[in-house]
Amino acid sequence: FFFSEDGLLWFSTAHGLTSFDGSDIVYQSSLEQSNNLGLNKISAMAEDSLHNLYLAGPLGLYYFDRKTKQFFPIITGFPGNKQNAAISFPVLFIDSDGKLFAGSVFHGLFIYDPSNKQTTHYNTDPAKPANWEDGRRNTVISLAVHYTDSTKLWAGTGHGICLFDKKEKRFSQNFEIISDIAHKYNPDFNDRQFIDVC
Repeated sequence: FFFSEDGLLWFSTAHGLTSFDGSDIVYQSSLEQSNNLGLNKISAMAEDSLHNLYLAGPLGLYYFDRKTKQFFPIITGFPGNKQNAAISFPVLFIDSDGKLFAGSVFHGLFIYDPSNKQTTHYNTDPAKPANWEDGRRNTVISLAVHYTDSTKLWAGTGHGICLFDKKEKRFSQNFEIISDIAHKYNPDFNDRQFIDVC
């Protein structure tokens, strides 16, 4: 569920993007759009300053213009790959500059700048190649603004909490993860392997 500033409730159904004003349900997409764009499985939404919506689904990112009821794809491929990669995005965040930050499963962070319609991509480990896939180390599950420094974002990953510096365009994790607690049902399970933060 997502509430827009005008009080509408937005969600995903078999018919795609759907809104509810407290009395009427409105299907914002056709069945064809729902199936072709993956709007029947929207995982995250964000609202921009114009009250239009960014949508994340199993087939990528889309921008929904509420006045024209049109959906526009946002390219999320990697350098050298002009294809729109089918990447799952569990979290969307719009900063005070209007840029969209999209945390992905396996593929790090994508930043879309609507002023030039360009998307940039950053792995949690900058030494890795652009197409690096890692479900634990390169998955960004949640995003939150830093309380005292607007140039930084907190990022919950499959390997703990990181900071993303918007100026330096890189992640940092300035602590060591130590967990020697035996798993309740499987003493051989190593808790160091998975440190999910939602």
